[in-house]
Amino acid sequence: MLKNQLLTIWRQIKSHPWFYLLNIGGLSVGMAAFLIMYNYSGFELSFDKYHDSAEDVYRLNLHFTPEDDRPDYHAAVVFAGVAPTLLNEAPQVEAAGRLVEVFNDGAVSIGDHAFFQDLLLYADPGILDVLTFDFVEGNPEEALRNIRTLIISNELKQRLFPDQQAVGKLVKVLTNQGEEDYLIDGVFKKRKDTHLQTDVLLSWSSQRMLSNYNLDQNWVFFDYVTYVKLKAGSQPADVEAMMPGLIDKYRRVGSGSSVLSIDLMPVTDIHLNSHLNQEISQNGDRNTVIFLIVLAVLTLAIAWVNYINLYTARVLERGKEVGIRKTLGSTRHQVRKQFLLEACLSNFCATCFAILLSIKGTKLIFSTLGITVDFGFYQKPSFWLLTLILWGISTVTSGLYPSWVISNYQALKAIRSVNMK
Repeated sequence: MLKNQLLTIWRQIKSHPWFYLLNIGGLSVGMAAFLIMYNYSGFELSFDKYHDSAEDVYRLNLHFTPEDDRPDYHAAVVFAGVAPTLLNEAPQVEAAGRLVEVFNDGAVSIGDHAFFQDLLLYADPGILDVLTFDFVEGNPEEALRNIRTLIISNELKQRLFPDQQAVGKLVKVLTNQGEEDYLIDGVFKKRKDTHLQTDVLLSWSSQRMLSNYNLDQNWVFFDYVTYVKLKAGSQPADVEAMMPGLIDKYRRVGSGSSVLSIDLMPVTDIHLNSHLNQEISQNGDRNTVIFLIVLAVLTLAIAWVNYINLYTARVLERGKEVGIRKTLGSTRHQVRKQFLLEACLSNFCATCFAILLSIKGTKLIFSTLGITVDFGFYQKPSFWLLTLILWGISTVTSGLYPSWVISNYQALKAIRSVNMK
């Protein structure tokens, strides 16, 4: 029976190749567009969720409300002394880490080869306890603890030492402080799904700026990106409630808690929801992601409706075939099974073409536009599960209604439904 049904389908394709090519091609393009937009949206929504205990990791933001007519100032940085103070006085805080950008960027060089860096950062060792860095060389327990040491990304390592181990090697680092030798004591895997897009972290003790100040006690200069990891079960509101008292206690110069406040933002919200002053990098936009998701669903729905309309019209032209099959003894169930199988195979072909188009299209479109995205989405189980679900839904929606309509035709009526000359 299955062999005969497959043979019938093949004969239909041979008889009307352009119809099947057009219909399957249109559906595959619509599905590919959906997959591209859906995967890009999923990538945008995945930022910083890979950190260990990501739900307990927060960034501290500063809010300054002047008493005069000046506008409010909301920044993604706080005072350098906030992190060590919270570690000492806030029982909810398990770990804290700070970053500060090197003024005017800089470069890392080996021999005659210099690699300019858009984002050079000084990082205290605590940042490795708060944020997750996947080390491919070196020991995170020992990294960034000595003066003039650094950790680099695996991408920069490939440019500096393509065929060698990088840990233990010296490189020259050019900053606003001049050129100095730094020892590499770690290599981390660079990720695309993080707001912290940097290839180099310099040890905190390597700073010479503000040398007259003890940064651990400094509540004057707010240029420091600060992250904290709370103990499991702790609430960020409890830490925020402590801030006014800490500001008044330690900020001996300038305004106090009457105009200053510090709040905690989940690290997973930074990429799409944070558009503050002094952001460490350019973030995305949640409204854009929502728009893309809606557009993806609408595109897929239009492709399905178009496919169903064309396929139903074609099925209804096959009344003679259905009439003869029923006359020869086929039941409604067998007729329905025939058309559902045809829809299943057609949608399988469309899904396969959609996968190929989405893979090639993602690389072409986003590489051309210069948009950072994870091109390995098709290697994830979630992608294949999604395409499997699409295939199932598309098969049911496009095959169930036409098969139900045509199978209910009476044999004589089905034969007469076709204008025979």
